Amino acid sequence: MKALNRGALFTFSLVFVGLVTGFFREILLAFYFGTSRDVEIFRVAFGLPSIFSDSLAISFVSMLIPVLIAGEDRDLLDAKRLVVWASFLLAIFVVVTGLLTMHWQAAFLAPGILGEDREELIVIGRICWGMCFLTLCSLPLRAIMSVRELTWPGAASQSIRSGIFLITLVVLVTISGGTDIMFAGYAALMAGFAVLTIHVVAIGAIDRHNLRNIFISGPKVDTIFPLVTTLSVVFISQVLWNSGRLIDRAIATNIEVGTLAALEYSYAILMAVAMVIGTSTNIIFAPRIGRALKSSQKIPNQYWKIIFGISSVAFFVGIGMSFISSSLVSLVFENGVFTAEDTSLTARIMSLHLIGLGPLVMVLILTQVLILMRLHKWLIPIAGMKLLVKSIVLYFLLEAEFGLDGIAISLGISESITVLMLLVLIKRSS
Repeated sequence: MKALNRGALFTFSLVFVGLVTGFFREILLAFYFGTSRDVEIFRVAFGLPSIFSDSLAISFVSMLIPVLIAGEDRDLLDAKRLVVWASFLLAIFVVVTGLLTMHWQAAFLAPGILGEDREELIVIGRICWGMCFLTLCSLPLRAIMSVRELTWPGAASQSIRSGIFLITLVVLVTISGGTDIMFAGYAALMAGFAVLTIHVVAIGAIDRHNLRNIFISGPKVDTIFPLVTTLSVVFISQVLWNSGRLIDRAIATNIEVGTLAALEYSYAILMAVAMVIGTSTNIIFAPRIGRALKSSQKIPNQYWKIIFGISSVAFFVGIGMSFISSSLVSLVFENGVFTAEDTSLTARIMSLHLIGLGPLVMVLILTQVLILMRLHKWLIPIAGMKLLVKSIVLYFLLEAEFGLDGIAISLGISESITVLMLLVLIKRSS
């Protein structure tokens, strides 16, 4: 028990450092670019690759862990070959698709950004898809280390990305003597490269040797496609899962300049807090839940107590933070070109976003439980229902002239309904 507590504290500390460095990344963007159109261009370009890098990270690792655990009883090296090649092939597919569809992404995600601004968005977006590819290539390595109960550097991935982003952006601005939003794209690419490099180093000499042999010998065609298909289901579900946020972004680009930037600053804080709680939980408990399901086909009651306890804590943290959102935004962002007016707009959105923190964390955790229970076939229907709920709620809120407040409120409502759907499905299946 003491070892578990020490491991939990260490993991939480690593993820918390990621939250802190993520805050500094946002502070730097606010300092250099405020809520200008430039930063909105970067937000849209970076958004989808970043969503896949972060959201797919948790889901992919949870999907790969049972494969590796099953390999412990048969051929672990063969299991590693399977997860590495399946992840690599899907990463290539995701990123090539992202690169080839950047024009359509720009048109859908940012209908209000036109002309030269849209062309710059497309260029930066392609750079950010490179970051996504490098990050996705690190995921099988993270899964291998997770099964060995090595939380480093998986729990530190966010701090590595944010830290290298910070350093690269500062260096580029200092050398050039001016701010160019293209620098943020280059910083994102360097961050992805750092994540992959550190995972390759941390996995150890034996597994690095195994990786070389795995790539030299190639994939086993007869076994890889079922896993690629399964991972593809996770990918498609994540597209649907995050479509609500993409809709928010598209609507915001048609409001005045600065609205999208403020919305994204609020999202950054909300998701950072949600990820530090949800990721910590999954890194610590996903392997244990996987083994419990393998032996008894059900989740022990103590794990359910932990899941509900963590989600309850997240809910009250969100409520508490919503009361101090103005002070928090001012403290974190209001410097450089980020003005008091920017603070007012961002805090207004964030106070409403944070009310949905508890349900958001619960969805993150329950989604991984669903995957560990091998119920991934339900990911797409649930994600589709979530998108439908989000669209309906947002439509009525906008029709009721809630405006920007309606965009923020719709998050908590849609996440709460999604929690209910997931709980019903998991309970019925177990």
